[in-house]
Amino acid sequence: MALKNKVKLSNKVQKIFSGTEVGVLIEEFISQVKFIAEDVFGLHNKVDKISDDLEAVKDDVEIIKINVAKNTDDIEDIKINVAKNTSDIEDIKINVAKNTDDIEIIKTDVELIRDGSRKRVGYDEFVVLEKRVALLESRR
Repeated sequence: MALKNKVKLSNKVQKIFSGTEVGVLIEEFISQVKFIAEDVFGLHNKVDKISDDLEAVKDDVEIIKINVAKNTDDIEDIKINVAKNTSDIEDIKINVAKNTDDIEIIKTDVELIRDGSRKRVGYDEFVVLEKRVALLESRR
């Protein structure tokens, strides 16, 4: 007993399928559904992998956010230290200028002392002069 099914192809044309033809169509349909199911399963696995990768990326982004915040704090500290160092350098420049002036004064004083010591009599010469003066005074 062969079943005959009618399928309307267009307004005027109809085709009648036998039970065997319908069975073949069903088997082909089932084969295609299995193929699609395998593809969906593969896509599901890929989505799971992407989801895992996304979680890892989220974790990495959180770590990066924490590090950026720390680096921002460190940069602010560095800015403060640079400003303080700049102020300290300006103070040092002023002190060096003062020391330079003081050194010039000291050099002038040393030169005066050196010139003055050249005009003075040394101790040995003083002893000789003292004896001469004593001798001259005793002759008078």
